[in-house]
Amino acid sequence: MNTLQTKPMKPAQAVGVTFTDLQFTVALKDGRYLTIPLWWYPHLERATRAERKNWKLLGTGVVIQWPDLDEFIEVEHLVRGRKATALRELATT
Repeated sequence: MNTLQTKPMKPAQAVGVTFTDLQFTVALKDGRYLTIPLWWYPHLERATRAERKNWKLLGTGVVIQWPDLDEFIEVEHLVRGRKATALRELATT
């Protein structure tokens, strides 16, 4: 009987974040770029440019934090195409 053995994948790690008026792009350590529409994250969409620019990476880049907004996004959620949860959206309206 053969069994498939694979190495566990390392979680995606961000190294940078940039914004336009309609989207944000996350640069990953492995060279990929993720572009996400701002409407997926209403809290970021409603933020000022200054608030959006004030981000920092937590851990080894597995979480992006916007301290002024009390916003945290796991990079792996972005990789998997997950939008903000309905609960988070309700809490910010």
